[in-house]
Amino acid sequence: MPLRTVVFLLLGSALAGFVWIAVARPFTVATESLLNIGQGLALLFVARALCARPARTRLTSGLIAAIDALLVLTVMFPATIVLAYLSTTAAAPLIDPILVRADAFLGFHSGAAAGVTEALPALAWAKRIAYFSFGPQIIAVSCALAVMAGQARFCHFVFAFMVSALACIAVNMVWPAVGAYVHFGLDCAAFPNLAPAPACVFLGDVLALREGSFETLHLAKAQGILTFPSFHTVLGVLVWHYSRDLGPLCLPLRVLNVMMIASAVTVGGHYLADVLAGIALALATIRATDALARRLEAGGVASRPAPVTSAQSPLAEGGSGR
Repeated sequence: MPLRTVVFLLLGSALAGFVWIAVARPFTVATESLLNIGQGLALLFVARALCARPARTRLTSGLIAAIDALLVLTVMFPATIVLAYLSTTAAAPLIDPILVRADAFLGFHSGAAAGVTEALPALAWAKRIAYFSFGPQIIAVSCALAVMAGQARFCHFVFAFMVSALACIAVNMVWPAVGAYVHFGLDCAAFPNLAPAPACVFLGDVLALREGSFETLHLAKAQGILTFPSFHTVLGVLVWHYSRDLGPLCLPLRVLNVMMIASAVTVGGHYLADVLAGIALALATIRATDALARRLEAGGVASRPAPVTSAQSPLAEGGSGR
């Protein structure tokens, strides 16, 4: 998949978000956050230029690949955060009762699952670590794919991530939810081993966005406000799939992401229905991304001129070849 396809998707997403803000004015993005993005991009471009100056070695090529990955992520993170917050301003009716009924149909209760995990401190600690690996994993896996598997596989991963993120954001606009801890009135402080702060701290932002009283988005303080589908689950499935290109990192990454998916309910406050929807979305995105990549690659091969054979060469017909 060409890098420009990913860049167009990222820039299009960012532009859509800022046009939405300019027209609807639901809130503003803090100037400090925009300056930080600009400074980050500038530093990365300078670092890339310095790495490209000497003769290319395996080390400098790897550094350039990692920097390219970070450049993409520096645009991707703010774009997805802004769009997620914007989608919440639609203030559609909450679907928590529907998700609770779905879980009940499956014989599952989030509160009971949290209680069982809380009683097992080692398991609670492992789930907490896995859940909070979400952000670092995106950065580490992106850089690892760019360096170890090449630009094409990195682009596949980022494209699948962005498509999944946009799908979750679109769903959040129509079918928002606040999650099991908030819906059942569970006190996050009652689970010290799990420390499920992500399941509770986002509520202030969500309520303010829904009421129209949210004023300024500070990107560094943004909360995870998407409940259905679970985006932690989406990332877990994506990393499981793309880790096959990372050699010795494959097995530990897969173990970590199985734990992260399991932690979405107990630490993230998701319903089991959120997790199942996240798995389905990620699998559909992977399939669509792979199909699109094959079409783009096939189109690129078809558009290349056929190699000139000796029988077709002008020299074979007595021509000058000039």
